[in-house]
Amino acid sequence: MQEKQRTGIIIRKERKEAYINVTEKKKEEKKMKAEDIKKKIEEHLNGAEVSINDPRKDGIHLEATIKYKGFKGKTLLEQHRMIYNILKQELQTEELHALAIKTEL
Repeated sequence: MQEKQRTGIIIRKERKEAYINVTEKKKEEKKMKAEDIKKKIEEHLNGAEVSINDPRKDGIHLEATIKYKGFKGKTLLEQHRMIYNILKQELQTEELHALAIKTEL
């Protein structure tokens, strides 16, 4: 009886690990790549110079530096809202988890 319980535990453990691997794979598939972020921002802000960095090398916590003449006369909050509005869908669906923004004129 103990052996069956052990086997049951092992089976459950293996299933859990398999589930975690599938879940992690799906998360990987949903992640938005730095090049996609750059392209989307540049498409919406004509003439913007965009660079995306991955300082932690994890593909999740990214930093964007956006140089755009259209930021002139806007507050820092307004500038950041412009960027977040461009990436709103990706942030809501967790394709994009964390993005630090630096804006320049």
